[in-house]
Amino acid sequence: MNAPYIQGQGQMMTIRGNNLLGVEQRTTSGYQPVRMTARGQSSYKCPNCDRFYMRTSCLKRHLRVECGQEPQYQCRICQGWFKYKHNLSAHMKLHMEEPKHHCTISPLSSLYRAIVRSHCVLVNGTLKEFACNLCPRTYSTLRALRFHQRIECNREPRFTCGWCDYRTLRRTSLQRHMLRHRRDRLD
Repeated sequence: MNAPYIQGQGQMMTIRGNNLLGVEQRTTSGYQPVRMTARGQSSYKCPNCDRFYMRTSCLKRHLRVECGQEPQYQCRICQGWFKYKHNLSAHMKLHMEEPKHHCTISPLSSLYRAIVRSHCVLVNGTLKEFACNLCPRTYSTLRALRFHQRIECNREPRFTCGWCDYRTLRRTSLQRHMLRHRRDRLD
């Protein structure tokens, strides 16, 4: 397919012509609300597909750009097509910028934190993305990692049980442990 090349905002892209593919254009007064939402608001149904929109302006944009339309913008690196220029611009960052977020267990890296988080949950079975650089422990929040490094990492346990050899770094862990001794003594 021979399409004209356009250079925009530093990215190379291909644009297809504005082909409306016979989508019917209507005026605002031509759209009638077809259903009420749970909050009692009107919604407008696209005449060509099953999508609903809260505003007629969104429905018009859908008919003009999305519904039955071929994508207009193409990535020159991976040949992916996009219906909106801003989606292509965001996509180009994947090719151009260095990833900012990394999985601590596998080699996955991404510009987007959400991608790494969902990867950690699905692939690794955990959301622990903050790793201690002094030991192999990982944490799901930066706050938990900082607490570990400040209080626990490479430190000797400060709290000891008076009934057994149990030792821990956290007072709450010792309190929970002591409940076990109380239950044993009550039985």
